[in-house]
Amino acid sequence: MEKLNLDGIYTRQLNMDTGKYENVCFTDLTDEQRSKFIKSLDPDGLRQTEMHLMDAYVQMHLDEELPKLIEDTVRNILRFAIINGIRGKDVDDE
Repeated sequence: MEKLNLDGIYTRQLNMDTGKYENVCFTDLTDEQRSKFIKSLDPDGLRQTEMHLMDAYVQMHLDEELPKLIEDTVRNILRFAIINGIRGKDVDDE
């Protein structure tokens, strides 16, 4: 599978074919790797990831499928946060 390197969020992943670690872009992770990465984030890290992915989405000027992929990824992060009761600081708290 071709790596897209779309969002600029990289994590170290073991390449099972080579036995070596490599940097893999968030949008190129498998669903399992993506889920594990999201679960490793604290609420602030989750919020920063959301913001970065939304910025990447806004800056994309590619075909129609790519923004949908990023939109789906951001939606999945938000769904995970809601299910696990993770939320950012409310505007009224500031």
